[in-house]
Amino acid sequence: MFTGDTVGIYYRELTEFGVELYLPSTSPTQFQPDVMLKSKERIKSLNVDCIYFGHYGASTNVSEVYRQLEFGVPLFFKTGKEIFETEADSVTAKNKLANSLFEIVQSHLTQQGIPTTYSIYEDILKLEMDVNAKGIIHYLTQLKLGLA
Repeated sequence: MFTGDTVGIYYRELTEFGVELYLPSTSPTQFQPDVMLKSKERIKSLNVDCIYFGHYGASTNVSEVYRQLEFGVPLFFKTGKEIFETEADSVTAKNKLANSLFEIVQSHLTQQGIPTTYSIYEDILKLEMDVNAKGIIHYLTQLKLGLA
């Protein structure tokens, strides 16, 4: 089943290390954690054998996709909420959150044996975590204003 970014983004570059990484996509104006997890449940109920991602990859390990999304969405949201509640300036909050998300993912990957010199960190994950941080801060701002 093609899911786009609904159940996250697949970083297939890591398969050469035997690592599967699926992270939530929390882009601005689209991120709604509850909706994302409900959509995952709908997809899961269809008993699909393969998930096709919007960013050019597919996985037949659907239970791992679901597991990582169920772990990642609350973690990303909680991290964002903690920063948002202590940082008045949204740009500073976004930057702090992007750094925190990057550190979380980098720590996880280094524990999996991915060298810190591997290009995915600078070439892909820094940008992805910046976009994710923007989406989370946007969502939290909308929540605060009663618009989400």
